[in-house]
Amino acid sequence: MTLGTYFYVFYFELKNRYELRVTSLASTAAILIDGQAHDRLRTRADENCAEYREIQKVLQDIQKVNPDITDIYTMRMLGEGEKWEFIVDAKTKAPFHIGDVYDATGQDAIKQAYAYADGIADKRLMIGQWGAGLCGYAPIKNSNGQTVGIVGLHIAAENIFHQERKLALWALAIFVFSLGLTFYTTSKRVKSFTQPLEQMTAGVNRIRMGNYEHRIYIKTGDEFEILGDTLNAANDMMTNYQQMIERDLQNTRMQREKIFHVYRDVIYAVTQGKFNLLNEEEFELLKREGVFQEEVIIAAVTDVNAARELIAAYLEKRGCSQQHLAHIVLSISETVTNVIKHAGYGIMQIRALDHGVRVSVADQGPGMDFDKLPNMIFLQGFSTKVSMGYGFSIIYRFADKIYLSTSERGTSLAMDFLNLMDS
Repeated sequence: MTLGTYFYVFYFELKNRYELRVTSLASTAAILIDGQAHDRLRTRADENCAEYREIQKVLQDIQKVNPDITDIYTMRMLGEGEKWEFIVDAKTKAPFHIGDVYDATGQDAIKQAYAYADGIADKRLMIGQWGAGLCGYAPIKNSNGQTVGIVGLHIAAENIFHQERKLALWALAIFVFSLGLTFYTTSKRVKSFTQPLEQMTAGVNRIRMGNYEHRIYIKTGDEFEILGDTLNAANDMMTNYQQMIERDLQNTRMQREKIFHVYRDVIYAVTQGKFNLLNEEEFELLKREGVFQEEVIIAAVTDVNAARELIAAYLEKRGCSQQHLAHIVLSISETVTNVIKHAGYGIMQIRALDHGVRVSVADQGPGMDFDKLPNMIFLQGFSTKVSMGYGFSIIYRFADKIYLSTSERGTSLAMDFLNLMDS
């Protein structure tokens, strides 16, 4: 492999990573924006209304937990897509106002944004009025599923170039190592090379097994000493790169934690406290509330009927009205069916509350896609086909309170049904 090939492989991965990130962030912002409210913003005077400030707050929250976003805004298409008008900007003293026209001639991604439900990103770095960088876009939809605008965001080229420089150094180190190893292993002086080759091979194996602190010390005064120094330099770079990845992962976890709190607050506010997003520790505390009554394992299709009969029998003993009983059984049937369909195994538990009943279902699936969580909650019929795969429409309609916790270790859902005697 040539130096250019090494660099291309790493660069391709980096480019895909940034394209996925900008589209994911744009889609997240678009989902959190009220499409009807956005469509009502028509004049500059509307910048003082509550709907404008609510949308601006969503954009500011996304930018706050992703500080490398230099600009995030919304626009609306005029005509065939060559001209667009600005609507909302995250900046409180924005250089653009409602109705300001933006010329998108030659920018394919922004013109196609209306048609890409999952968002779209520029295929290369762009130089425009936001400076050099990578832009991503996602459609804003109203309750009828119609696209009424787009979210656009911009990540500065400086952050991307910084990563590219690191990749170039890493590709150079690998190339030097490959070139040196090929040259010296084909050398005619095999006997004089035996000892340093064995030392170098043992050192490379130790590094390959994860001992990045190991260094190769060869003092032969010839090419092997140079090669050993080259390998040590490559190992230093690998160690630094690993540390950089660990820092990036830590930052990603912190950012996802911040996004989690934004999701939780927004979902709680939109549902007026009915839908509660919890972390795993909070859900464990919730599971201890109330008095344990019944439990059933969900592992086969026949267990769906067993779960229905169990909750129905318990509710009849509590004197539950027939209307409430039918609604609760339907909600449990939907939940347990999804466990069988998408996780394969789970446990349903019934706990008595002072004024009702709490039914919790926990599975051991891979969890719900965090970035698609708002879609699962707010879009009727939406399903990710992973873990419990809830569409939530039936559950949301009949439960008085809903609690959800999801991670790569599984998904847990608790539903409170109160005032069982009401007709």
